[in-house]
Amino acid sequence: MSQYSQSSSALPKIVLTLLAGATIFVGVQYWNTHKRESEEWNENLQVWNGGTLPTQRERSRLVYNGGSIREKLEFEYKDVYYVWEGSDLPIAVQPDREKIYLVAFDRDSEFSLYRAVSATEWEDVTTKEFPRYLAIQNASFSKKVEAGKNDLDVVDAMDPADPAFRKSLTAKLWSFLESSNFNFKAEPSEEFLRQYKDKHIQFQRGPGGVIKIDKSKTGKKKT
Repeated sequence: MSQYSQSSSALPKIVLTLLAGATIFVGVQYWNTHKRESEEWNENLQVWNGGTLPTQRERSRLVYNGGSIREKLEFEYKDVYYVWEGSDLPIAVQPDREKIYLVAFDRDSEFSLYRAVSATEWEDVTTKEFPRYLAIQNASFSKKVEAGKNDLDVVDAMDPADPAFRKSLTAKLWSFLESSNFNFKAEPSEEFLRQYKDKHIQFQRGPGGVIKIDKSKTGKKKT
């Protein structure tokens, strides 16, 4: 057999080996770039009227290069098992009679408002359609608690005089609902927050449970 014939017969084997190696390499790269790591936790949400809503939370992200985050939230309400999924962070889930409303935050400067159409389908809601008294954060950023507090603690008192509350997502959400040219970086004024709270918020969380606001006394100075 000539040297040329030997080289010709070996060529397909080399090509197949290279193709196999390339296929494995591509597969590994695809796996690495699509592999997700996730964390799961249960969270009892304090809803606007004092009740609680048990939920299951899941957060996953692409491992490769700090990739995109996906959020999943599941809960049962009036014998219907609801599922919400998206890239934004759910910060408020508020049932109101037969309807479920959800507020999501893009982790930067934008809010999105939704209403459940079915167990897995959610429709966009305008700021005019969203009930003002439901605009209270009740879902935490994370299951982790830092420095003995989580991000919901500052919402409990809803004190317009508290600088921390004026920087909270609840305060920003109130501004988003009421402003025609919302600016996330602008801090809502104490006066605006007090007026919104007196007009719209019927219950608030506090030490020992939920406190119902006596609207006949709100906004009045002590004598």
